[in-house]
Amino acid sequence: MTDTLIWVRSAAEQASSGKRFNDLFDGIGRIANTAFLYQLTGETRFAECALKDMLWLAGQSTWSYNFLEMAQISYALGLGYDWLYDYMTAAQRKTICDAIYYKAIEASYNLPSDQIYWKTINNNLNSWVYGGLTIGALAIFESYPDRCAEFLSEMVTNIQNSMSIYAPCGSYPEGPDYSVSGLSFTVYTLEACLSVLGTEFGLSKINGFRESGEYLPAINGYTASFNYGDGGVYIHNTAALFWYANHFQKPELALW
Repeated sequence: MTDTLIWVRSAAEQASSGKRFNDLFDGIGRIANTAFLYQLTGETRFAECALKDMLWLAGQSTWSYNFLEMAQISYALGLGYDWLYDYMTAAQRKTICDAIYYKAIEASYNLPSDQIYWKTINNNLNSWVYGGLTIGALAIFESYPDRCAEFLSEMVTNIQNSMSIYAPCGSYPEGPDYSVSGLSFTVYTLEACLSVLGTEFGLSKINGFRESGEYLPAINGYTASFNYGDGGVYIHNTAALFWYANHFQKPELALW
């Protein structure tokens, strides 16, 4: 089954068919999946697959067609940079590191005025973009400590906009579909900070966030979800609940 991930069309192949980066989730996601498989198996074919995609994306002139594209690529290359660090040559590491810095972290400060509302909005866009950029910033922190520290300080303040909507009991106003995006990227952010910095700055203590892990089990039935908002009625699930189970000592969430 792992072999099928190599045959997922790469971001470059999907782009050649006319898709924008924001539509290339399968191709961009292949980087994280194959880099992770390299960590698990040690098989270089997975590392080569991920690295080829990473270098192609790093070679693009900009990732700032819109903020979602920028964040999605930062997320994938940040994970790939960390998981393939020892596999890459020094030149390849520099190429990827510089691309994350200039085309994601630095670029996030130079977006047009109509492209920065994600910083203060209180929905999944806020956690999604900050999650993707945080993964990138933490991956290259040692190379660009000052700017990355500035960004992370901003993130700790601004991601509270999307986390505050869980109060008081953990339910999600955008509905179960978008709750998966919001929960997942918030968890990516917190766990990445814990892994690299040893702290998540107390963000998991925000009112309602602890209870938000119980929302999906409550909103889903055996065959469908109680849907509202602009999402589907299928069963919604996320591996982020394993994090909730561990972090908040709620093992029942790992069984759902």
